[in-house]
Amino acid sequence: MVTAYDESADQGFAEILETANPTNRRVVDLPSEPFHVLFAQDNQTFHIALANGEIPKISLETAEIVDGGLHAGGTMPEALVRL
Repeated sequence: MVTAYDESADQGFAEILETANPTNRRVVDLPSEPFHVLFAQDNQTFHIALANGEIPKISLETAEIVDGGLHAGGTMPEALVRL
């Protein structure tokens, strides 16, 4: 997993890379700058903290934002931690 941000376009991205073939990747467009990634216990999805405070849930299989996202209650979340 790689996160990136195109400042001039104000566009964030998450790139899902395959370990067996890192050149095979899928890109998820994000509405804000990405910061932190937290993989879910189901091994099928992950959350990613965005600068705008949104924490979308993303499917690893489809590389799309799915239902189940959260909001941090502010902007610029500093960390995602699973207990």
